[in-house]
Amino acid sequence: MRIAITVGAAALLVAAAASQTGAKPKPAARLLSAEQVVAARQAGMGLSAGVLGSYKGAVDAGGEVKPFAFSSRQLVKWANAIPSLFPAGTALPGSEAKPSIWANRADFDAKAAAFAAAATRLNDAAKAGDKEAFAAAFRDAGGACKGCHDLYRAEPAH
Repeated sequence: MRIAITVGAAALLVAAAASQTGAKPKPAARLLSAEQVVAARQAGMGLSAGVLGSYKGAVDAGGEVKPFAFSSRQLVKWANAIPSLFPAGTALPGSEAKPSIWANRADFDAKAAAFAAAATRLNDAAKAGDKEAFAAAFRDAGGACKGCHDLYRAEPAH
């Protein structure tokens, strides 16, 4: 439980680093170097995986989901920030982002929106304590991750 809350809070910090407060947010590329943008999105993706991993145990066990309301709310914020963390000029070596992201930007953005929608359903289900809806949204979120990663993520270099 603490891990999910900590990871959710960290995801919020990563998403916050990608935008500027004020009336008109600026793209992350204007606030951060390309290397910082890549580091932020890699951290956020790792945190997202950690959050979703913590949900798996609850889904598999049919456990209580209400405690995930905070972390799932942060996951929604992260999911909505994803497109802003892929500005042009950030296809750096080692970034795991395939050039096809920028060649097929509309599809990439649609896949990010599908993940954000699934994260929103996760949050709604967690707030309501609806285990079945949470499990369904969890599966949708995993499918959205896989659907995007299959096309737009290169295998990490080890």
